[in-house]
Amino acid sequence: MAKIIIKNVEYSLFDFDNEAEFEKAVIENQKHLFGKDSVYVDVKRLIGRGGHRGIPDAFLIDFYDTKKPQLYIVENEIATHDAYSNITEQIARFGASAISSANQIRSVLIKAINDDSVAKTAVETYLPPTSFKTITELVLALTESDIKVVVAINEISSDLLLAFKIFKNPPDLVLLQRYISGNDISYYYESMRDEIEDIQI
Repeated sequence: MAKIIIKNVEYSLFDFDNEAEFEKAVIENQKHLFGKDSVYVDVKRLIGRGGHRGIPDAFLIDFYDTKKPQLYIVENEIATHDAYSNITEQIARFGASAISSANQIRSVLIKAINDDSVAKTAVETYLPPTSFKTITELVLALTESDIKVVVAINEISSDLLLAFKIFKNPPDLVLLQRYISGNDISYYYESMRDEIEDIQI
């Protein structure tokens, strides 16, 4: 069993019981995982057409590059799900949806942001350094560019890395693991970018 030591205190791996529990931890630690200049839009809506339909766990707008913000489809997964029959199938559906259903994604995202006062305020805070004056203008540009996929997971296995090699543009990966010592919880994570450092929340 994996363990970590923090100031001479030993923490043991305290795995997540289910995907909902893992997703809650992802949301709580979103700035560490995805970057301080990102907005996590927690909305689950069916996107895509025909056999390419799926329900993302969220959307992520990354403002790290203010000249070209990036939109991600977020998939939160636990490693007990099969890398081939479950995870890669979902990623393939989202990839197809990003190409075939950009208008649908645009509508879903604009409504989700405007319906969530926290997300709306966060997005509007990031607009001034960009070339976009409104949320609608921003989302239009985001959905006209390549939409990427990021997978948050609690274990990155060799099978998962091998499975992702089938994609021309593999999804980004972030790792989040939970550890416990008594009643104290700590997290180990690997973020979406190496540039993410010293985040103040």
